Amino acid sequence: MASGFTWQGLNELREALANLPDHLAVEAAAIIEETTASAEAEAASGYAGSQRAAKMARKLRHTVVRDGVSITGEVRNSSKLAYIFENGTQARHTDFGVDRGSIPPAHVFIPTMQRWRNRMYERLKDMMVREGLLVSGDAG
Repeated sequence: MASGFTWQGLNELREALANLPDHLAVEAAAIIEETTASAEAEAASGYAGSQRAAKMARKLRHTVVRDGVSITGEVRNSSKLAYIFENGTQARHTDFGVDRGSIPPAHVFIPTMQRWRNRMYERLKDMMVREGLLVSGDAG
Protein backbone atom coordinates (compact mmCIF):
# COMPACT_ATOMS: atom_id res chain seq x y z
CA MET A 1 0.00 0.00 0.00
CA ALA A 2 1.45 3.35 -0.99
CA SER A 3 1.25 6.18 1.47
CA GLY A 4 0.80 9.81 0.58
CA PHE A 5 0.15 13.13 2.12
CA THR A 6 -1.77 15.88 0.38
CA TRP A 7 -1.55 19.46 1.51
CA GLN A 8 -4.89 21.13 1.36
CA GLY A 9 -5.30 24.47 3.00
CA LEU A 10 -8.16 25.63 5.11
CA ASN A 11 -11.13 26.97 3.17
CA GLU A 12 -10.58 30.44 4.56
CA LEU A 13 -6.91 30.36 3.56
CA ARG A 14 -7.79 29.30 0.03
CA GLU A 15 -10.37 32.05 -0.24
CA ALA A 16 -7.90 34.66 1.00
CA LEU A 17 -5.21 33.40 -1.38
CA ALA A 18 -7.66 33.47 -4.30
CA ASN A 19 -8.33 37.16 -3.64
CA LEU A 20 -4.69 38.24 -3.34
CA PRO A 21 -3.09 40.66 -5.77
CA ASP A 22 -1.02 39.03 -8.51
CA HIS A 23 2.37 39.63 -6.87
CA LEU A 24 1.19 37.91 -3.70
CA ALA A 25 -0.30 35.00 -5.62
CA VAL A 26 3.11 34.49 -7.26
CA GLU A 27 4.82 34.65 -3.85
CA ALA A 28 2.30 32.21 -2.34
CA ALA A 29 2.87 29.77 -5.21
CA ALA A 30 6.62 29.97 -4.67
CA ILE A 31 6.16 29.28 -0.94
CA ILE A 32 4.05 26.20 -1.69
CA GLU A 33 6.50 24.93 -4.31
CA GLU A 34 9.55 25.45 -2.05
CA THR A 35 7.83 23.85 0.94
CA THR A 36 6.74 20.80 -1.05
CA ALA A 37 10.25 20.23 -2.43
CA SER A 38 11.82 20.73 1.01
CA ALA A 39 9.39 18.29 2.61
CA GLU A 40 10.28 15.65 0.02
CA ALA A 41 14.01 16.22 0.60
CA GLU A 42 13.68 15.92 4.39
CA ALA A 43 11.59 12.75 4.10
CA ALA A 44 14.18 11.26 1.74
CA SER A 45 16.97 12.00 4.23
CA GLY A 46 14.85 10.40 6.96
CA TYR A 47 14.86 7.16 4.99
CA ALA A 48 18.66 6.96 5.09
CA GLY A 49 20.11 4.08 7.01
CA SER A 50 19.21 0.88 5.23
CA GLN A 51 19.07 -0.39 1.68
CA ARG A 52 15.30 -0.90 1.84
CA ALA A 53 14.77 2.59 3.17
CA ALA A 54 16.96 4.00 0.40
CA LYS A 55 14.68 2.29 -2.13
CA MET A 56 11.71 4.01 -0.49
CA ALA A 57 13.47 7.35 -0.73
CA ARG A 58 13.76 6.85 -4.49
CA LYS A 59 9.98 6.33 -4.67
CA LEU A 60 9.25 9.77 -3.20
CA ARG A 61 7.78 12.33 -5.59
CA HIS A 62 6.42 15.80 -5.13
CA THR A 63 4.00 17.53 -7.43
CA VAL A 64 2.56 21.00 -7.52
CA VAL A 65 -0.69 21.47 -9.42
CA ARG A 66 -2.05 24.87 -10.42
CA ASP A 67 -5.74 25.06 -11.22
CA GLY A 68 -6.67 28.65 -11.94
CA VAL A 69 -6.08 30.51 -8.67
CA SER A 70 -5.71 27.31 -6.65
CA ILE A 71 -2.38 25.60 -6.10
CA THR A 72 -1.89 22.26 -4.37
CA GLY A 73 1.40 20.69 -3.32
CA GLU A 74 1.61 16.95 -2.71
CA VAL A 75 4.36 14.59 -1.57
CA ARG A 76 3.74 10.91 -2.21
CA ASN A 77 5.70 7.72 -1.62
CA SER A 78 4.72 5.04 -4.11
CA SER A 79 6.73 2.28 -2.42
CA LYS A 80 4.69 -0.76 -1.43
CA LEU A 81 6.64 -0.87 1.85
CA ALA A 82 6.07 2.76 2.82
CA TYR A 83 3.03 2.04 5.02
CA ILE A 84 4.79 -0.80 6.85
CA PHE A 85 7.95 1.29 7.33
CA GLU A 86 5.95 4.22 8.70
CA ASN A 87 3.61 2.24 10.99
CA GLY A 88 5.57 -0.93 11.81
CA THR A 89 4.22 -4.46 12.22
CA GLN A 90 3.25 -6.76 15.06
CA ALA A 91 5.40 -9.74 16.07
CA ARG A 92 5.09 -12.62 13.62
CA HIS A 93 5.47 -16.35 14.32
CA THR A 94 5.54 -19.42 12.10
CA ASP A 95 3.13 -22.32 12.60
CA PHE A 96 5.86 -23.96 14.69
CA GLY A 97 6.13 -20.95 16.98
CA VAL A 98 9.39 -19.58 15.58
CA ASP A 99 9.60 -15.85 16.20
CA ARG A 100 10.05 -13.82 13.03
CA GLY A 101 10.11 -10.54 14.90
CA SER A 102 8.38 -7.27 14.34
CA ILE A 103 9.21 -4.05 12.58
CA PRO A 104 9.15 -0.96 14.79
CA PRO A 105 7.40 2.10 13.35
CA ALA A 106 9.80 4.64 11.85
CA HIS A 107 7.48 7.66 11.95
CA VAL A 108 9.43 9.50 9.24
CA PHE A 109 6.94 10.56 6.59
CA ILE A 110 3.89 11.85 8.45
CA PRO A 111 5.68 13.93 11.13
CA THR A 112 7.89 15.43 8.41
CA MET A 113 4.87 16.38 6.29
CA GLN A 114 3.09 17.88 9.31
CA ARG A 115 6.12 20.02 10.21
CA TRP A 116 6.50 21.34 6.67
CA ARG A 117 2.77 21.97 6.30
CA ASN A 118 2.83 24.05 9.48
CA ARG A 119 5.89 25.97 8.19
CA MET A 120 4.09 26.61 4.92
CA TYR A 121 1.00 27.92 6.73
CA GLU A 122 3.17 30.19 8.88
CA ARG A 123 4.98 31.59 5.84
CA LEU A 124 1.67 32.21 4.06
CA LYS A 125 0.25 33.84 7.18
CA ASP A 126 3.34 36.08 7.53
CA MET A 127 3.02 37.09 3.88
CA MET A 128 -0.62 38.10 4.31
CA VAL A 129 0.01 39.95 7.59
CA ARG A 130 2.89 41.83 5.95
CA GLU A 131 0.40 43.03 3.33
CA GLY A 132 -1.98 44.28 6.00
CA LEU A 133 -4.47 41.43 5.89
CA LEU A 134 -6.09 40.23 9.09
CA VAL A 135 -5.25 36.58 9.77
CA SER A 136 -6.64 34.67 12.74
CA GLY A 137 -5.98 31.17 13.98
CA ASP A 138 -2.90 29.01 13.87
CA ALA A 139 -1.88 26.10 11.67
CA GLY A 140 -1.40 23.30 14.15
